[in-house]
Amino acid sequence: EVLFHLGVFYEHDRRLDRAASLFDRAIEAGYSEPEAYLNRARLRADDHDETAACDDAWQALQADGLPPPLVREAVRLALSGEAGDVAQSMAVASLDADARIWLANELDGSPREVEVAASVLAPMVEGWSLSSEKHASARSVLALRYLGAGKSSDAVELLGRGGRDVADMDIGDAFNFGMATWGATGEVVAEPFARVVELDRSHRERDDANYRQCMAVAHWATGDMQAALDFLRQAREASGVKRVSTFSCWRYHEVSTKVFGEDLDEIQALILGDRSRTPRFMEAVANGPGVGPGSPSE
Repeated sequence: EVLFHLGVFYEHDRRLDRAASLFDRAIEAGYSEPEAYLNRARLRADDHDETAACDDAWQALQADGLPPPLVREAVRLALSGEAGDVAQSMAVASLDADARIWLANELDGSPREVEVAASVLAPMVEGWSLSSEKHASARSVLALRYLGAGKSSDAVELLGRGGRDVADMDIGDAFNFGMATWGATGEVVAEPFARVVELDRSHRERDDANYRQCMAVAHWATGDMQAALDFLRQAREASGVKRVSTFSCWRYHEVSTKVFGEDLDEIQALILGDRSRTPRFMEAVANGPGVGPGSPSE
């Protein structure tokens, strides 16, 4: 334990070689707390040793009761290599409903993260006894992750389950239902996007790039090209304000500012009449998870 805490001290002091040596010695001496493996995994990942980082992260995920932020970090580090089924790990399995929803909402940085997030939420949505509020939250996040994994038909079924009508959906579910229908059928159905445009009147305080991107698509789908171009311009402006990455509804996961700009270019071409442009998340149907919001999508 002393060796481990000395390692933490040296890590904070950015003396990373010394910290790594102390974590090695602590673990060799029998200190098997998940934080020891996770701290060493972080240093190994920084040293580009993805295989060793994955192994350590997998060890951390075998712990019961690991705090959700550490579970998130361990999952991401484990996915840097050939980890086992992280969604079935002890650390994930021990999370309660709120923590699972939080974790799944956080895991949107890559196609592999999206797949894990869907695996974390699916059994909960299908079989757990939840309050209506928690079930709705889990359903909305799971639909996002299904879309990011190219499972548009699953998202359509989930959001429309029980004969749920578009008129009963909030702005996020309505937008995602419209995108999922587009992905599942290849056809753009205006009704869910019209619901988004209607509900936007009470969301005008939202000015983040993802929201504006979604509104551009919604207005295009309902035939208002000028409004679509206006929202697209606003999305470009918002994406350049102190952002490193942004969630893109064109791919349904987090992307760099550069890629987000490329997605906006494709949406602009679509608005201007190039009907060959289709969302990148739809490519995942044929190719596995693609590279592929805040409200509406998130």
